[in-house]
Amino acid sequence: MNWSWTTQAQLIRFVNRDNITVEQEWTDNAVKLDIGLDHLFVQGGQSAVVDAVYLAVKDLTKRRKAFPDRRQAVVLISDGEDRDSFYSEIDIYKLLKDSGIEIFTIAMTANIPSKGRTADKNSKSLKEVRGFVQRLAANSGGAVYELRDMSDNDITSQQLRSLMDELRAQYVISYTPLDITDENNVRSIKVSVTDAADGSKRKVIARSSITLLPPEGKSKKKR
Repeated sequence: MNWSWTTQAQLIRFVNRDNITVEQEWTDNAVKLDIGLDHLFVQGGQSAVVDAVYLAVKDLTKRRKAFPDRRQAVVLISDGEDRDSFYSEIDIYKLLKDSGIEIFTIAMTANIPSKGRTADKNSKSLKEVRGFVQRLAANSGGAVYELRDMSDNDITSQQLRSLMDELRAQYVISYTPLDITDENNVRSIKVSVTDAADGSKRKVIARSSITLLPPEGKSKKKR
């Protein structure tokens, strides 16, 4: 991956709920991150995907207090097949609420059966895996990149480039209102962007409205 010098990242490896380790602490050193990625390997076990995502999001919510202006995201590289997590999806969504943290998934589903499950009672079908990663994206404003055929290097490279473009080409827009009152503190929001130079559509993720706080010193009227 091509890391920008302004990027900070942490690498977390997970197998089962008792084997989730930080392989590289937070750093902006591209060499360390590349070495960390090169040393990752697949190990059999009852995958705790939900637990890994939960812990990653929880760590980011803590860092957000120290770096409130930085964009934060989780990139999950997995087959998306959770088999034995302690936490639930609901636990993740509670952490994600109002956090601004996005989850992007590279779902490597080549070994997930297209119909039914394997003999393992904890295995998931392709439909279940896709539903899981799509819900993560929908609840966080992220995206899913599915690699169904790992032997197709062109598609793999294209998906990875799309992910990097997605991570780089997003912006935070803010404004300062002039007339906030107790009776006029809800504003609707509409954001639109032009198409890219090649004609492709750009994705807009924005809340439909925002509630503003009255100016300091003005309390709400009692009713």
